[in-house]
Amino acid sequence: MLVETTKDPEGKEDNYAYQQLEESLDFVYLDGDKNGTHIYRKKGIDLIQRIINSANKTCYICDVYFNTTDFKEFVWGASSLGVDIRILTSKFGLPHDESKAEMSMCVKEYVEKVGGKVTCRLLLGDPILHDRLIIADEQVWMLGSSLNHFGAKATTLIRVPKAYRKCLIEKVEYWWNNDSESNELTK
Repeated sequence: MLVETTKDPEGKEDNYAYQQLEESLDFVYLDGDKNGTHIYRKKGIDLIQRIINSANKTCYICDVYFNTTDFKEFVWGASSLGVDIRILTSKFGLPHDESKAEMSMCVKEYVEKVGGKVTCRLLLGDPILHDRLIIADEQVWMLGSSLNHFGAKATTLIRVPKAYRKCLIEKVEYWWNNDSESNELTK
């Protein structure tokens, strides 16, 4: 493969092949906001919202640390109201009854004000899920960090190769649909 180089805004050589991977969301590396500029955090939020908005039917957001702040940053930016957004979190993201109630209120408010379809389920016990996954229809991405720090610290976003997507989608749907694995947050 021919690799062309260009200059990034800081004047450093940048690999053109990497730019193509990033634009297609196949692989993205965010360097983290070491200097407090929040540039990479903002870029991370934009990337995740782009993925969520790419869904036509269903979007799973699977992050055991997903909380109400993440809901406000990522779900409120969803532009496709016909998409069924399914959040799979855990006691680590919603550790107290108050945080669970707050998430229920966020979901209810979103549904009432925006009209979108959003549901949140809590994985039971010590969740088996470690990696963070976002599934937009038949596409699957893995995140190197929780959404609550995505971009603020050095991290990656990788599209799962086609051969492995079906297996991950089936596993997430099993956790979602099985009451012995997760429970819906009460409304």
